[in-house]
Amino acid sequence: GSLSADPPVAGSGIFSTDIVAACQDFVRQKRLERVHVSLRDMIRARRLHAFFSSNAEGPSRACGMRLLQLSEYRDMPGFAAWMPFIMSVTLCYYMRLPSKHREEFAMCMDRWLKETSKPWPEGLQAIGYQKLVSSCFLGLFNETKVPVGTARTRAIMENIFATVACVMTPVPLLVVGPAGCSKTLSFTIVADNMRGTDSFSALFQGLPPMRMISGFCSEWSSSAEIRTVFENASNGQLHNQNVIYTVFIDDAQLAPDSEAPLNAIFSEFERRNIAGVVFSN
Repeated sequence: GSLSADPPVAGSGIFSTDIVAACQDFVRQKRLERVHVSLRDMIRARRLHAFFSSNAEGPSRACGMRLLQLSEYRDMPGFAAWMPFIMSVTLCYYMRLPSKHREEFAMCMDRWLKETSKPWPEGLQAIGYQKLVSSCFLGLFNETKVPVGTARTRAIMENIFATVACVMTPVPLLVVGPAGCSKTLSFTIVADNMRGTDSFSALFQGLPPMRMISGFCSEWSSSAEIRTVFENASNGQLHNQNVIYTVFIDDAQLAPDSEAPLNAIFSEFERRNIAGVVFSN
């Protein structure tokens, strides 16, 4: 049978809970180490969809559509209706997969989108899921000032896009990878660009500035230290709504074996509506 596309909320585009459920099943069936899906991911997909559907002017978190409109395919029929959903699924599921599973996921997405009760337009079908997603990554990268000599790799484009979207939403972002995979570089680039009206490009000038509150894990880290980082970010956000206070935690893998600091990170994200990026090897 066909997959359902939920009735669109006015101005919010299309969302298919059936496709999100299929994405959950796809990831779950791969039985990947350190990659687990839950109801939280479905909630995050909804939150990201709401962000990407919005198009407020001026420094506002409600401006996700402006990121998508950097795509070369932005004028295609159905783009504005479908891309918020496609990119929310991409951040919640596709980008968590190792490369060996991504091609299969993309093929499934092409099929699922075609089989919905309200199929996506033929023009978007002809382009395909992967090219549409890549065009959004590239569009944002082209609007971002990067250090001279920075290679335009897939990893850095994905990391920049995910960081901007998740900081703006806010949805906690965990970036896992060995040294040299552009984790720190991509976050530094986003921090250097998200400077509000002092930013280099018109796009970033229209986004709120980001203020980073840093914490670093080591074998001596304690849960109290982690909570202090989140407390400082929350207090700052409470007293200044014109900037985005963002928790940044590096080397999460160095937390003590007791796992208390890691549990503190996860519990603080659960109880606070705060932006955050965590790095781990």
